[in-house]
Amino acid sequence: MTHVLSFFEVIRLNNNKATHTLHLIILITALLVAANLLLGYVLAVQSKAAMKTLIDSRMLDIVNTAAHMLNGDDLRALKAEDKGTPKYKKINDTLAVFQENIDLKYIYCIQPLGDKQFAFSVDPTLDDPGEFGDPIVYTDALYQASLGTPAADAEPYSDHWGRFYSAYCPVFDSGGKVAGIVAVDFSADWYEEQIAQQTRSIALCVLASLIMCLSLGYLVAKRTRQLDVALQDVKIMRASRDDYKAKSEVDKLTGLLNKAAVTRLVNLTRTCSNRTVCRRSSCWISTISSI
Repeated sequence: MTHVLSFFEVIRLNNNKATHTLHLIILITALLVAANLLLGYVLAVQSKAAMKTLIDSRMLDIVNTAAHMLNGDDLRALKAEDKGTPKYKKINDTLAVFQENIDLKYIYCIQPLGDKQFAFSVDPTLDDPGEFGDPIVYTDALYQASLGTPAADAEPYSDHWGRFYSAYCPVFDSGGKVAGIVAVDFSADWYEEQIAQQTRSIALCVLASLIMCLSLGYLVAKRTRQLDVALQDVKIMRASRDDYKAKSEVDKLTGLLNKAAVTRLVNLTRTCSNRTVCRRSSCWISTISSI
């Protein structure tokens, strides 16, 4: 009875050990998955911020260049009835060069009216341009430019022509005062598509990393389980060895297992029938016979 109890005790202890190992592997895999997800989130946020900074820098470079090519005194003196005059045409043609040769949506001049009010001045757009004096949608960046500092929108805004991110640069007159503002528009849809492409690329990398982590965890868990089962089978044989010898189940004359030994061997083999080691009775017989 003592030997039978020790036999099942070995099985129980080894099952507990295998379960503990499996839990440890699952925990490590879960931590790797969480780390990958966190890394993907951080990369997505940083990528979005980097893309916004890059686009803002490009917009500000364009608008600063255009603003420095305009005469502030001429821009301040323009009125709606000046359309077609040499001064108006010079400003319009300068902006049109940017419109035609740079990948941007719109470029135009804005006239500050005071009290955070702004209106269109010169717009070289051929198709549906802003009319001189028409109101402009207020943004914080536009107001900052009216105070003398170039700025770009942190958030998109909507108007008659669509959704945009814009950059603004003041044009100064000979007295150093803000005579007008040059604005450059970039489509918000285009910007968001660039962000989406970056996010998709990061998501694919994170997904591939997750698949690798899960696959590795599965393979390690499977291999560890097989090893635990094999070690358990060996311990079961060792735990039963003394019981076989004590009961003299080997015939002294023939050296073969007697009927009782064969019966116990069959039962033991059935118990371990799902193991990965010593599945066949002959393997058990040869092992036990050699003890």
